[in-house]
Amino acid sequence: MNAPAFRLIRWLARRFGAETLLQWSLLWLALGVIMAGLARMVPAVRQAGAFWILLLGVGTGCLLARGRWRGWLAAPAAMLIGALGLLLTTGRLAKPTGAVLLALMTVLRQGKEGLPLLSERWGDFLDHLATLMSRFALWFQVARSGNVILDPLVTALLWGMGLWLMTVWAAWWMQRRSAALTALLPALAVLAFVGYYTGTRDAYLYLALAGGALVLLQGLGGYRQALQRWVRARLDRADIEGELAFAVVGLAVLLMTTGGLLPSISLREIAERIQDMLEARRNEELARSLGLEQTPVAAGARRSGGTMRTETLLIQGAPQLSQTVILYVQVAGYQPLPPAARLYGHVRDTAPRYYWRAQTFERYNGRGWTSLYATEEAFAAGESLWPQEGATPPGLQRTYQTVERLTGDDVLVFAGTLVSVNQPYHVWWRAAGDMVEAHSEAQRYEVTTLLPDVTVAQLRQAGTEYPPGIVTRYLQLPENLPSRVRDVALDLTALQPTPYDKAVAIETYLRGFPYDETAPAPPPNRDAVDYFLFDLQRGYCNYYATAMVVLARAAGLPARLVTGYSSGIFDEASHRFVVVAANAHAWAEIYFPGIGWVEFEPTAALAPIERPLGEASLASSVPVPQPMERGGSPQAILRRVWLARLRRYSGWLALGVLALVGLYRLLAYGWLYLLPPSQTLRVLYRRLYRLGQRFGIRLTAGGTPHEFAARLSARLRPSWPFAPLQAAFEADLHRLTELYARVLYAPRPLNRREQRAAVHLWLRLRHRLRALRRA
Repeated sequence: MNAPAFRLIRWLARRFGAETLLQWSLLWLALGVIMAGLARMVPAVRQAGAFWILLLGVGTGCLLARGRWRGWLAAPAAMLIGALGLLLTTGRLAKPTGAVLLALMTVLRQGKEGLPLLSERWGDFLDHLATLMSRFALWFQVARSGNVILDPLVTALLWGMGLWLMTVWAAWWMQRRSAALTALLPALAVLAFVGYYTGTRDAYLYLALAGGALVLLQGLGGYRQALQRWVRARLDRADIEGELAFAVVGLAVLLMTTGGLLPSISLREIAERIQDMLEARRNEELARSLGLEQTPVAAGARRSGGTMRTETLLIQGAPQLSQTVILYVQVAGYQPLPPAARLYGHVRDTAPRYYWRAQTFERYNGRGWTSLYATEEAFAAGESLWPQEGATPPGLQRTYQTVERLTGDDVLVFAGTLVSVNQPYHVWWRAAGDMVEAHSEAQRYEVTTLLPDVTVAQLRQAGTEYPPGIVTRYLQLPENLPSRVRDVALDLTALQPTPYDKAVAIETYLRGFPYDETAPAPPPNRDAVDYFLFDLQRGYCNYYATAMVVLARAAGLPARLVTGYSSGIFDEASHRFVVVAANAHAWAEIYFPGIGWVEFEPTAALAPIERPLGEASLASSVPVPQPMERGGSPQAILRRVWLARLRRYSGWLALGVLALVGLYRLLAYGWLYLLPPSQTLRVLYRRLYRLGQRFGIRLTAGGTPHEFAARLSARLRPSWPFAPLQAAFEADLHRLTELYARVLYAPRPLNRREQRAAVHLWLRLRHRLRALRRA
């Protein structure tokens, strides 16, 4: 540290006092550690932004406290200051706000001549503000509906506001009351919850460091209060600084050291067990919408929040995808069905469904897919991929899409066949005219594409005159593909008259399998499609798409697998699609001569694609037949397989049911045997009193257990259907009342045998009373 810094510290110590300077330094240290920990665990919290929030928040809290503001006035003032500051910085309203102020100064100097400029700048400001508010409205609407959405800007504003309020709160309480625990408790609670929820082991270290600073603050505060009491009482000052400093610093160091060792201990599992015992529930949807992601614990395929830019796609365990918003897509001229019509289903929604493609795969090896890159070609902004292109070909529709990417990936995402991009881009070709993927560094771009605009009749009339390159690349299957997979494909398509009907038959068959995001990866040395169809019989999009492409190829249909994203959520306010990472999807495409690649949706979790029928050139599709015995429909497979398993494991199932019943009885009544006998009788008779109240028998002042039992017996006597039941009930009631009376009045205590007898009596009485009440 240089001399000017030393002089500054000495001046601050003389100006405010050494204890005050040390106190505020420890507060800064604690809040800084907490914010560093949150920035480590929450992507929406940035280190630089957190530093400025800490600096300005502590200053604002001190000023509000020194100004003698009451709490009910300081709180809204702090919220207003923080909201304005965050909107100007994180919300990016500083530039349009500055433009409005400059235009206002122009009006003051030039008069009416500056009004058009002010009007223009004010309109720009309102547009920016409306866009920001629409993003807030969408976030709150989706979060309130119980779904998950993460808009990076909204999440950053919400977390910024939370950090601001925590720092202002801490500074206000330290300035007013010197209450370190009250000041830091909200921030520590947030850090502890985020660390527990995300499962980040480093959270324990940050929590321990902040706790150590809190211990030092508490020790310093206690020492200052003791000094003040000594001064008021005019007592001699005790020289305890050394011992107090040693004890407090030692405790703080011990706490921090323990925090450094805790990451090797799985405290999260212990916390989860305690939470399960307390039956606590977490609002996971809201937490994920605020940018909190649990640390993945299951092995699975690695998939980033952006597009999938790999040359190999393996069928692995289902990944855990976040709800981070990664794309905004606006399609020119797209007009969906009004929400009211969709809600009540009065009108059929004919709006097209979009799939935002990223990459295509053509070669299947039994475990996954690969793409073979051949050549790369660069294109200038606006340059078309098809120089010979003229008018839009029949069966295709030209669309214009504006895409805004919120990730750092450079893979272009779009719907349909790419024609041109308004930014410089380059394309990887598999062969001439066969694109694998396209790239551009622009985060916002406009693309022109061609989308299939065909009817079912046109697809049925497409025929089978496939180009040689299509046949060579997109009918490939591994030599070791199990024969029963080919048999299923042939059984499904044997009676279908056209390639389109064959594709629909395969799609319909696969949509009968249940969707399961937790489906495991195929075992080693097993074909993924064979495992999916005959053993797993459930899965997620990679399984469905792979199975459809393989079955289509086995039936003679050129097919490929495409990865990208499903449509996402259409925001009515901004008139654009909001796509999150969890919308990552894989689907199948079938080639039709004269038309091109057409999407099919075999995944059961998404609605099937509806196409206009057009002028029917053929009869309706022949019903899908039942496949051979080795395959079968999903319903037949479930019946055959699960009934066989049920018969095989019926004995174990019966033992399991008995074990569950025994465990329930142990948890419900076993604890009664652990109490002292007298306490057990008191608990049982209190329960009997509550049951008697349901039949109108109230306790009377000074009434004895025998009087209560007599009134209950008289009340229920007309309700018994059989005299033996009444006699058995009254005998058990009399016996239990005698035991309870001994507890109240007799000097001889009950023994364990009588305790067990009382529990059995209570169980029989409760069963009969409940049966009588239901009758």
